[in-house]
Amino acid sequence: APNTDASAVDTWNNVDIAVNLTANDALSGVAATRYRIDGGDAQTGTQVSLSDEGVHSLEYWSVDQAGNAEPHKSVTVRIDKSSPTISHAFVPLANSNGWFKDDVSVRFTCDDALSGIKSCGPDRVVSSEGKDQDASGEAVDYAGNKALDPATVSLDRTAPTITASVDRPANDDGWYDDDVTVSFACGDALSGVDKCP
Repeated sequence: APNTDASAVDTWNNVDIAVNLTANDALSGVAATRYRIDGGDAQTGTQVSLSDEGVHSLEYWSVDQAGNAEPHKSVTVRIDKSSPTISHAFVPLANSNGWFKDDVSVRFTCDDALSGIKSCGPDRVVSSEGKDQDASGEAVDYAGNKALDPATVSLDRTAPTITASVDRPANDDGWYDDDVTVSFACGDALSGVDKCP
């Protein structure tokens, strides 16, 4: 019987796959190479194109000019063209203005329905002050598809400033003999002033 080799590699792919079937017969020569995809009808040819996502079983064999049929062989072809999913959560949560005042843990959750998740994140802790600091994460599946979660963290550990002023000076003894208006000036170099006072 002849001997047929397949070019497919049993790993995940994120593109269409063409499997080449190469048959050899040392004596009478190869009459035909046949294959069957996922248990379907037998077809004749030496190149098999696969584009649908999923795990496919490719069965193949050849027959020589003398009528000798090769025992059937099979190879698995795995295709995943879809990107994984990724989302993040902050611990603790930001305030109503979207700012944090303490260390922030950024935790990522990833999922992939077909080939599975190869890497996710990484999770991290942001402890430095700054606005919209990059804390993004990436999900990668076993087929090489990627998805990015562009998380950002705004962290301000420094308290704002506040100073008071009165509408006129007190007398020499530090007293006033009428109503006094006190005004406040507030400042914050990073997150800004939310209310004053």
